[in-house]
Amino acid sequence: MWDKGREYSKGIKTDVNFNFKEVAKRLGLTKEQVLMVYLEKAMFSIEKWILDGELSSGETLISRLDDLRNYADILETLLYEKD
Repeated sequence: MWDKGREYSKGIKTDVNFNFKEVAKRLGLTKEQVLMVYLEKAMFSIEKWILDGELSSGETLISRLDDLRNYADILETLLYEKD
């Protein structure tokens, strides 16, 4: 999560969700919709592994499962920001 957090914040320590907000602004989506795109990408990868036992990326299945947990945590932070 720490590594991904640095990626999603573009190094901006005060806003770990910067990338989601910026992509949302550029594409006319909500930050939650952007997060869903990332989550779906991870789900597609897991689905591929379930169907044929392979991942198309160089990542492991454990890494993809970690991504799902991270996206759930990120969604929670986005929800807290709304309050």
